[in-house]
Amino acid sequence: MKRCIISIFTIFYLLVECKASPSLNTVCSIIDDIKISNEIIYKASLYGRNEFVFFQGKNNNQIIVLQIYTDFHKLNIFLFGKENIPEMLVNFYSYGGPNSVDKNKIKIADENFITKKGAKLGMSSKEIIDIYGLPHFIEIIKFNPEKKLRFKWQLLGIASASHFGNIPKEKVCEKIDVLYEISIDFINDKAVMIHIRNDPV
Repeated sequence: MKRCIISIFTIFYLLVECKASPSLNTVCSIIDDIKISNEIIYKASLYGRNEFVFFQGKNNNQIIVLQIYTDFHKLNIFLFGKENIPEMLVNFYSYGGPNSVDKNKIKIADENFITKKGAKLGMSSKEIIDIYGLPHFIEIIKFNPEKKLRFKWQLLGIASASHFGNIPKEKVCEKIDVLYEISIDFINDKAVMIHIRNDPV
């Protein structure tokens, strides 16, 4: 699948049309989380055989997948619909077929399918930018027959800063250890997948 960095003209369009909130100027401001409580995660993890926990909305067609580390730390959070399975999770669906994953899903209330900052599937790129600010990276994943873009926001933590040694202080978030990243895929300007990654080591 061919990918390329989006053109400077599209970036200029985003800068002009999408005004980031003034509150997004701090380096750690993009940090987000899913609304599911640790109690629900613990109950769901008892049914799983690995560190991935699957949830499905009671009345919607959306799925949340959490990769859990120690003390309920979420290494990866995925929010997506069945028709837009993230690349990292394709093997879960191909091994044994989708039914092998479906039967292990825990059904939860639909109001859990929105992040604490308010991001959810179906939002436009402008609505997402109003939440997180302008993305640090934009990729064109597909252009025909439908336009698919990926927005990325990235933060480096204090461990990364001490390792590399030459990272400007204004680009380091002291609330994280190594790497924090948010990726959101859009098809025809509607969010179809949200991925939050938080590497502690």
